[in-house]
Amino acid sequence: MYRTFETRLALTAQQFDIIERYAALLGTIERTIYSRLRRGRAWKGDLRTSVHREFGVHSAVVAMVHRQLLARLKSAHSVSKLHRDQLKRRLWQECLRLEIKKKRISQTDQQAARTRKRLAEAAYTFDSRPQQLTAAQLRKLKNALDRKFHCERRLKILAARKSHILRSIHFAKRKIQKIASRLKRAECETAEPRLHFAPGKLFLAQHHLQASGFSSHEEWQRAWREALSSKFFLEGDKSTPSGNRYARLHVRRGLYDLELRLPAALAAGADRSEVVKGRIIYILDVRGLNFHHGRDSIQRALNKGAPVTVRFHKDDVSWKVSVTVYEETNVPRVCWDDGAVGLDWNAGKIVAAMVDGAGNLIKTNTFACPTAGGTANQTKEKIRKVCSQIAAFVKTLHVPLVIEKLDFAQVRSSRRAFADKTYARRVALYPYAQFTKAMTSASARQGIPLSVVASAHTTRVGRYKFARRYGLSTHEAAAFVIARRGMKFSERLNGPTLQHERWQSRPMRPTVTHVERKARKSGGKLQPVGDREGGSHTEAVSTMDVETTARPHRRLWRSVKPLHSLSVFSGRSLGNRFSRGSEGWEPRRE
Repeated sequence: MYRTFETRLALTAQQFDIIERYAALLGTIERTIYSRLRRGRAWKGDLRTSVHREFGVHSAVVAMVHRQLLARLKSAHSVSKLHRDQLKRRLWQECLRLEIKKKRISQTDQQAARTRKRLAEAAYTFDSRPQQLTAAQLRKLKNALDRKFHCERRLKILAARKSHILRSIHFAKRKIQKIASRLKRAECETAEPRLHFAPGKLFLAQHHLQASGFSSHEEWQRAWREALSSKFFLEGDKSTPSGNRYARLHVRRGLYDLELRLPAALAAGADRSEVVKGRIIYILDVRGLNFHHGRDSIQRALNKGAPVTVRFHKDDVSWKVSVTVYEETNVPRVCWDDGAVGLDWNAGKIVAAMVDGAGNLIKTNTFACPTAGGTANQTKEKIRKVCSQIAAFVKTLHVPLVIEKLDFAQVRSSRRAFADKTYARRVALYPYAQFTKAMTSASARQGIPLSVVASAHTTRVGRYKFARRYGLSTHEAAAFVIARRGMKFSERLNGPTLQHERWQSRPMRPTVTHVERKARKSGGKLQPVGDREGGSHTEAVSTMDVETTARPHRRLWRSVKPLHSLSVFSGRSLGNRFSRGSEGWEPRRE
């Protein structure tokens, strides 16, 4: 598992300037290689040699920058491919809706033709009326006038409907053309992905300087250059001391010193120089790096000679450095003997439900995780903290962790998400990919086995099977289902079907015969027999000679049987459990 630890650098003005110039140099090299590759040049020895001679850097630095550029191009290709697939899906949906609207046009025309025919018949009846009208002819004429009025009104409605559909078809065709043009550009970008080395919003700000907060074009140029030289990346190498060839960490009095090796082009800003194998190495020393966490992981990587990747990036305050190391995690195998903990993600909270080895509920916990009203970085930090709390909680229980597999990528790219801002905002409250990544990392750090299960019908099964039985909310019941699903327990509903439960929740209206109605009028009483949970099909029986059963619904039990022929309670006859007395059937005392 790769872990990254970050700290802020305490730099002098000269060191700040040197690091900024180093970032600008590496950025210029990357953009130069990219432009030459776009022009059709192949990455061979002549191009590599010309670049490192042009900028005065070692050939290994050029090779490192080229590898980073290829990784960025590969990532851009994946994103372009995903964007292309989304556009294809949207284009297919819009074309399907357009065909439906065209069918509605043809249906409207057919309805209008039938209405005109009825209008013509009514007008003919009215125009061909005689001078003297009988009562029947007068009624017929009134009906013709009514039909004429309704047909004219119907034609106006159909004309307005057709106009509305034609207008919607026009806009649908425009939307299809826009999506098709975007799809064409996406196809080109997929074939030859393009990179943006600075934010596109900042690039467009040059056309609206006053609205973007720039007083002049020179000020925008300075901001643009700072954005281009705000970060650089130095790969780790296990074959070199301290795991990195150009940025080496050394421990001194509990803190770390960073030895940044500069190219010959920046030799004037170096703090010192060394001669290694006949070559002069220019070094910039940054002392007193304090990592608030992760010191043990960094020290283990340095002791083992593992690769240590260093990334420099600048924010509004100063430069920061991020150190990435690989740490082996000892995660035990999944064992369900002691139970499991299931997690259910909801808007604003994460519900955890713990079950024992037999699949029974022990307890539930709720962790607040508000994801609304914050930036992307704030939301990511909240999710990380909550996942760390959950991992610490599960570690005390010594059981595996179970989460569900969800993917909102297609939901976010759906037509409704683009058209309905409220729906898109509601979907954005579920950054499940970030949660899965953070939960995987937190459980691996704590040594907790993690299992991922399918998310189909967890809420529905929890609501109908466990919510009422355990007195749980819908989300707690869903977390309970997720834990049981990870343990491979059955989710089959016990007892009657859901439709039967709905019927039984209604007031009972027993089905009786005319003989029983007569018995009721003569003073007979109904005596309850058994219960639903005991498996009895009989709800009530009459005390008279002719007995019938009260049925919950006609579809369930259509047959009406005599009382002595009913068999309830696991095959035992009614006479074994009840005896008939003066007040009717009563439970027999054994």
